[in-house]
Amino acid sequence: MDATTAAQAEAPLKRRRKRLMLSVWALPEEKAVVDERAKEHGLSTSSFLLQLGMGSEPQATLDQEAVQTLAKLNGDQGRLGGLLKLLLTNEDKLKRAGDRATLVAQIETLLLELRLVQDQIRSRVSGL
Repeated sequence: MDATTAAQAEAPLKRRRKRLMLSVWALPEEKAVVDERAKEHGLSTSSFLLQLGMGSEPQATLDQEAVQTLAKLNGDQGRLGGLLKLLLTNEDKLKRAGDRATLVAQIETLLLELRLVQDQIRSRVSGL
């Protein structure tokens, strides 16, 4: 092992040696609340308290899950729109779909439902 490799191997150890432990006095109920909030953020209690102490607001894991769910919903709606467009631009499929008036009514109902889902998505996004 050369000098550079040895120095790289010791680097994490040097960082760990310089770290200090902080102690915080708390009642059992307070500790339970802090532990629960750390868990909600997907962090250890130590990391959670350190981030708060350093002045940064820990980002909740739930927020990240909500963003992923909303992105999935957005993709699903895009695919629905593509399927609807495919149906409307293909005369053979339109003929097989049945009565034109019934089809128009079904499409209008579907579009109304899609708008309602979009409104729900917007309200949830604005709440994040």
